[in-house]
Amino acid sequence: MSKYTKKIQKTTEKILDKIGLEYEIQLEEDPESIYLNIETNDSSLLIGWHGESLFALDHIIKAVIMNELGYEEKMPKLVIDVCGYKKTQADKIKQMAQNTAQKVIKYKQAEVLRPMSSYERRLVHLALKDMEEIITESMGVDPNRRIVIKVR
Repeated sequence: MSKYTKKIQKTTEKILDKIGLEYEIQLEEDPESIYLNIETNDSSLLIGWHGESLFALDHIIKAVIMNELGYEEKMPKLVIDVCGYKKTQADKIKQMAQNTAQKVIKYKQAEVLRPMSSYERRLVHLALKDMEEIITESMGVDPNRRIVIKVR
């Protein structure tokens, strides 16, 4: 367990203890990233509507860690999840992107996706980057920023 992983776990435990939840932390680490999953029976409290509470928790934990470690230090990418919510949502978004791209290719007509967070838009761009028949572009301004999938 790296110094980052220990710090991340301790910081997360402090925050969750203050909230008063029963939880279990699962950590997966590789050279480029650390995946922290919080298992709890109170997942809806930590996830919130469309993941808004989870993204806020993610931001708070990362801010505290960066403040304590220093912003100059190169830390592995940190992914904070609750009961696998982000993984499940990422899989759904990637599948939706693939299905929409196939529809665009078949009918040769652009499709505009629903408004998405920057994280979700990134997932779509990455999921479709190797498809040579289409291009993806972000348009609009947050919170209504969307992706357009077009035929090349």
